[in-house]
Amino acid sequence: MLLLELHRNWAWFVIIGNGLAGLWSLASAQVQRVANASPVVVHRIVEVAIFVQVAMGVALVNKYKLQFPKFHAFYGFVAIIAVAIILQLSPAVEGQRPTCSTAVAACS
Repeated sequence: MLLLELHRNWAWFVIIGNGLAGLWSLASAQVQRVANASPVVVHRIVEVAIFVQVAMGVALVNKYKLQFPKFHAFYGFVAIIAVAIILQLSPAVEGQRPTCSTAVAACS
């Protein structure tokens, strides 16, 4: 089944992409040169990749009636909810570096 193989391989793109996006965010908090490179596009790509991954999983279950591990679908939908929360908050914080007024931890 091509869709199952694509779902398995796409998972690596999602995992590695999110890891790289997280590392980029951590680096941008520390190095001004990296912060100026605007990782927003990279984050949007991996956020969309999560939705594609879950959609493929739903298609596999609905079309081929495949069984999945106990919490497998739960993790997918939690990832979608996390992305939805991030997208809801991103206009408020996008492009802002932490300061004493936006993050208490940055003041220490």
